[in-house]
Amino acid sequence: MSRGIILEEVEFAYASGPAIPPGGEDEGRMAVRGISGEIPPGQFLVLIGPNGSGKSTLARLLNGLLTPTRGSVRVDGLDTRDPRDLREIRRRVGMVFQNPDNQLVASTVEEDVAFGPENLGIPQPELGRRVRSALARVGMAGYEKAQTHTLSGGQKQRVAIAGVLAMEPEVLVLDEPTSLLDPVGRHEIVNTVTELHRSLGITVIWITHSMEEACRAERVWLLGGGRLWADGPPAEVLSRTDLLERWGLRSPAAVAVTRGLRAAGVSLPTGIITGDELVAELAARFPAGLAIRAGEGTAGAPCESGVATGRVAAGEGKAGGSGPIIRAEHLGHVYAEPGGRRVVALEDVSFTVQPGERIAVVGATGSGKSTLVQHLNGLLFPTSGGLVVFDYAFGELAKGVRRPPKDQGLRKLRGRVGLVFQFPEDQLFAETVAEDVAFGPRNLGLDEDEVARRVRQALAQVGMEAELIAGRSPLSLSGGERRRVALAGVLAMEPEVLVLDEPTVGLDPQGREALIGLLDNLASDGRHTLVAVTHDMDLVARLTSRVLVLSAGRLVFDGTPRALFATVDQEKMSEWGLVPPEPVALMAELRRRGFPVRSDCLTVAEATAEIVRALEAGRELV
Repeated sequence: MSRGIILEEVEFAYASGPAIPPGGEDEGRMAVRGISGEIPPGQFLVLIGPNGSGKSTLARLLNGLLTPTRGSVRVDGLDTRDPRDLREIRRRVGMVFQNPDNQLVASTVEEDVAFGPENLGIPQPELGRRVRSALARVGMAGYEKAQTHTLSGGQKQRVAIAGVLAMEPEVLVLDEPTSLLDPVGRHEIVNTVTELHRSLGITVIWITHSMEEACRAERVWLLGGGRLWADGPPAEVLSRTDLLERWGLRSPAAVAVTRGLRAAGVSLPTGIITGDELVAELAARFPAGLAIRAGEGTAGAPCESGVATGRVAAGEGKAGGSGPIIRAEHLGHVYAEPGGRRVVALEDVSFTVQPGERIAVVGATGSGKSTLVQHLNGLLFPTSGGLVVFDYAFGELAKGVRRPPKDQGLRKLRGRVGLVFQFPEDQLFAETVAEDVAFGPRNLGLDEDEVARRVRQALAQVGMEAELIAGRSPLSLSGGERRRVALAGVLAMEPEVLVLDEPTVGLDPQGREALIGLLDNLASDGRHTLVAVTHDMDLVARLTSRVLVLSAGRLVFDGTPRALFATVDQEKMSEWGLVPPEPVALMAELRRRGFPVRSDCLTVAEATAEIVRALEAGRELV
């Protein structure tokens, strides 16, 4: 019997129907087209590709959740088309999904991890041994009695992995397991799975949009349009920038910097895909006498390449001299849970927001970010301290302030402060795009002519032509298109403040770039103040001019992205649940190795220009 997974001319098509199939592929389309390949035991394979490329469908074909329309998938010789083999195939091929909340089924950690092997008929004491062993493997020993709902996102994902490990699979399939996690949680999961692969020899099949995660693999498959376009080691596949760009994917930061350095005349070998590799190559070429001496400052002018680095000063912006539009003073919020338990979500938070600012709210999962922004349009109210948004006051700041009746005032406020939740496309409900976008303006009591005008204008703002899209069903659109429609529904309310909760989560690189460009245009039109809750540090660096960092419900940093990434030490960043963008990490490592480069370069373009400047300065001194 042959070992490993063998795919022979595998095709799969979803039947037409009202539901969007798993992985976001369009209705009735051929999701996988003629894929053949062999995955030997113990290999670490990463699948990359745009949304709708067939990655999630292929993953479900590997363990028999889906059956090929044509061709075959065999796991250790067992055919997924044979119902008699499915139980054993699913034991051998364990699967971890994107959202751990959709995979945890029990109230305590040990009960959840025991669920899978228990359903396989594993008796005690073997069941208990498996649970303890699996939790130890993912670094969760000691959490057996913990309630699953109290865990962080990274901890929940590790418990989900432990639940699969307890079934003792030979293959671990992970479908974007880090996309919903904060940066520290992502690193936890990547390191956990890498160690499992190393210590157990387990086969790992990892689906991701992160090129940095793909660099950790032994082999990469690039999928596009349901076909397999590239198959090889990361250094080979991830260096093919033309093919990556064809499918809307971005190169790893180190590849992009290397390409820029070569264009500037720096001689570097091919196949560099990580920051460590690039640093090593530069170290071999850098003049020995240019190391930074103890106490010596950085060289060169501050990094600049169009990245917003300042904030709108008090009194500036479209309201010229009118003062802040948001003012929080000692804001606090406590959730009361069943049984009398109180959870402090926000504590003593004070800040102001000026018209036209671009603000990122960042921090670890559970730090209070979503709780904070839900105060901005009255979805939540302070339990201590106070808040003023435009002319509407909450909490202690509302004392003695005359204001309209509560319902009338909140409706007006929510028209001025638009809130876009995480995965807003899941909240689309109308039969047509036009009806969905029109829902908010109609609730403002506007006449139909004004509603129609706002629908056309909002769709244009998100780059969609009303004549082409208005009559379509939201369910017929791609994931990126649905997110833009959901954003248009908020923009149709003509808000002055746009609040977005994790706007880029779940998008492929192409969709992410399009959304960042869209938000940049909106924030540049002089009519919108932008507040984005995000774990995406690249978005923070490229889009925002000010960062609020929350940790355990407290505001611990308020400043520019440059100040955050260039001056805060790594230990403090980790404590806050943050990991700097790749260019920042690259420059930090260069400085650690003695290179006289600045530490405040936020983008690939800035990092490339600064390295070229340092190399040219070195040549002049040699």
